[in-house]
Amino acid sequence: TTGSCQRLCKYRYNATAPCDADPDCNWVGPSCTQACGLHDQPNCLLDRVCMWNGVSSACVVACDSRYTSRTACDDDPLCLWNTNAGICQKDCFLNTLRGDCSADPLCIWHANNTCGLRCNYIYSDYTSCSSDRFCNWDNTHSICVDACYQQGSMATCTAVSICRWDDNSVACSMRCSNLPTQGICTSNVRCGWVPNRQGAMVCREKCTLLYTTAASCNADANCMYSTSSNECQNSCDSRVAATCTTGTTQCILYNSTCTQKCQFKYSSRDLCVADPLCSWDIVSATCGTGCNATTNSADCAANTACMWYLGQCTSSCVQSSRNSTCLPAAACAWNATSERCGGNCAGLSSSGCIANSQCSWNGQSCNQSCTSQYLADTTSCSADPRCSVNPVTGTCIPACTTLGSEVQCNAYSDRCQWNSGSSSCGDKCKFTATNQ
Repeated sequence: TTGSCQRLCKYRYNATAPCDADPDCNWVGPSCTQACGLHDQPNCLLDRVCMWNGVSSACVVACDSRYTSRTACDDDPLCLWNTNAGICQKDCFLNTLRGDCSADPLCIWHANNTCGLRCNYIYSDYTSCSSDRFCNWDNTHSICVDACYQQGSMATCTAVSICRWDDNSVACSMRCSNLPTQGICTSNVRCGWVPNRQGAMVCREKCTLLYTTAASCNADANCMYSTSSNECQNSCDSRVAATCTTGTTQCILYNSTCTQKCQFKYSSRDLCVADPLCSWDIVSATCGTGCNATTNSADCAANTACMWYLGQCTSSCVQSSRNSTCLPAAACAWNATSERCGGNCAGLSSSGCIANSQCSWNGQSCNQSCTSQYLADTTSCSADPRCSVNPVTGTCIPACTTLGSEVQCNAYSDRCQWNSGSSSCGDKCKFTATNQ
């Protein structure tokens, strides 16, 4: 009693009833202790059998001091059962300070500045979880997790598998891949409802909205940076056959599978030649479509790494840098003067000449094609009226006016364009001023 000195409760009583009957005492566990209600906040926090109720600003007996069973613990609105530790502890809402809330692994600080129990401890089904604005359902792992928008930093955001961090808005949001229906997906401006490689419709982030730099775009396996449109697009590997080449020049359809063209995929020889769909051009030091993967003569002839021979596309003569590798002999011949391998064209009939893309028929005789004869010798190439220089690769190609079909013309689209009105091939306008 105030104003007088008395023995401590533990020395006063040794039984529950008389202890609890004294307003200054509480029976906790095996002994009588001083009543928590007499403590101010600092002293309450120092007393291990007490806890501070931030809502009522009062000191009360701690849940773990009061209960040892889950049933009794759950019946008290101020307490909750910690299944991980197997103890009863105070409910998260009693933490009114963010620091106290964050210190408890069972609790999370909400956007409305209140402390609550983490969602995975509350819900175990989609419907209940989704109805709580502080929670999101993880479709992949079938668990309820704390809502992405509540994650205040990149570290906490990326630690949740269904969440992504946006550097532009400096905020955490749910990944499109976790949105289960078309309606929910398309209602989000970041997401698109698209088919995956197996043809199933899924929700996926729009690459054009996700990234603004080539580095960040290409770091995402589902995206690629387009050098022609200067924007981030869906990667070739993430496209189906029907949309493989839509809006891009970087993709190619091969055996019903959409893949990135070799010149965009690899910049080193080792990686290029390791891919059976690609071939390394020693002339331009670039990676191109593999000769074996090319099925028509026009595209084959347009690739300096390849030649059309005996009805199929194979490695061109000009790719050989030594006499011993200038093969096959029936198609290739070593020029000792220029020390270069080229087409073996002399004496071929018109049909034999046309069948070898390293050769060119002029109406009377068979000669080496422009690429085979001049390769990267742009001066000699420009001096030959049969030839012109490819402005992109710097190699010698047939003059556009010598290409008699739309297929042949389109094979050299870097410089040539087909005129459907006159059914003829000619230089693109920007090359008509000078004849390179």
